[in-house]
Amino acid sequence: MPIRDYCRRDPVTVDPGDSIQDVARRMESAGVGCIVVVDEARRPLGVVTDRDLALRVLRRGTDPGTAVREVLEGSPITVSDAAPVTVAARFMRDRGLRRIPVVDSDSGAIAGIMASDDLLQLVASELDACAAVVREQFPADLRGERALPARGGGA
Repeated sequence: MPIRDYCRRDPVTVDPGDSIQDVARRMESAGVGCIVVVDEARRPLGVVTDRDLALRVLRRGTDPGTAVREVLEGSPITVSDAAPVTVAARFMRDRGLRRIPVVDSDSGAIAGIMASDDLLQLVASELDACAAVVREQFPADLRGERALPARGGGA
């Protein structure tokens, strides 16, 4: 299952020269809590979240006219669109991320974004599909009858 099949396409992006205030307005108008800052080739330079704006920018008293590039911290962790979903899940778990930019495996340009909520929906969908198979294959067990032999208890 490559991540390109499950990530959200066309994430909201901004230029590094855009002001913090413009970034906040863009988040609000798009109804998102995360924006990817991209260069002219649309390669991710960083991610800014609503939490970043509240805790790192406002709390420090940063001028809202400051370019967003000035508040980016480190290089963004990204995942290739050809990578399995499990790779993104592992990166997110290991690094405590709620969102991860997905990049085109050839160009490195932003291709999408995967959020922890997206992963939860995917897992829920897969579990539902498994439950449907069990219901179909073992209806007697679900009615309380024994279609399968009981385990354990014998010697």
